[in-house]
Amino acid sequence: MPMNWGIQDALPGRRKDDECPECKGTLIEDKDHGERVCVGCGYVSSQLIADPDLKERTLPVSYSNASTIGPSNADYSGKRISGVVRNRIENMRLEDWRSKKSGTARKLDEALPNLIKWTGLLGMPDVAVTHTFTILTKAIRNGVTKWKNEDAMIAACIYKACKHHNLPINVRMLSVTTGVTKKSINRAISQLMRALELNSVIIDPTSILPKYANNVGLSEKAKREAMRMLKHIEGKIESMGKPPSTLAACAVYASALRNKENVSQAALEKISHVTSVTIRKNYRTFLKT
Repeated sequence: MPMNWGIQDALPGRRKDDECPECKGTLIEDKDHGERVCVGCGYVSSQLIADPDLKERTLPVSYSNASTIGPSNADYSGKRISGVVRNRIENMRLEDWRSKKSGTARKLDEALPNLIKWTGLLGMPDVAVTHTFTILTKAIRNGVTKWKNEDAMIAACIYKACKHHNLPINVRMLSVTTGVTKKSINRAISQLMRALELNSVIIDPTSILPKYANNVGLSEKAKREAMRMLKHIEGKIESMGKPPSTLAACAVYASALRNKENVSQAALEKISHVTSVTIRKNYRTFLKT
């Protein structure tokens, strides 16, 4: 016999949801367990009650981050997320990332991958890479990079750092490495020098010559001869207006010819990035010394 205790008689206006489906008794709420229990037979209803005092709800670990925007592009149930929703979420992520960083930090983050890649391909030492990063930071803070070709500005910063540390890297090498035209790089260099008031640093060709001589396999005797030729012509009218890389490459080739060593113009062109035509036009000046 069910134990109704007369509660259903005390609640004449009860709803159908408050009635036990087993004994027609009254269902009461057990807030400690979030359940509805019959006072007559002890039946537990499958309908859970909501706690109005609960402001937050912590989801289980298995339900957190249910939707994944990435390679799978599916929500927790496996349903595919549409392209419109996916693009909207990606735009929200991008705006959130932009709002958390200043303009300078954001531009540096965008330029850093190319800077590291190109300086690594050029074989620059760490001190020159750090100097490049410093110049680029100053350029961004001064608003020099507010134009279309930002890659050219990165190449210009690399060029100025190489000049400061006497590294034999010219505009042609930068153009081949970065894929930016020489005209764009030269324009960026001029703009960078005007904005930051940088002085033009002249590289000593004698600091480049040992690298070229070692790469083509020149003997010690020929190296000393090339160095003597270069110092003899330095400061004379024949060397005026010529890049240091051109003077060093021509001195190496002229010394190789005088010492009857097998050094081709094509090999020197590949190492120094000075064209074989330029070498042919200028090496005879060194043979006269």
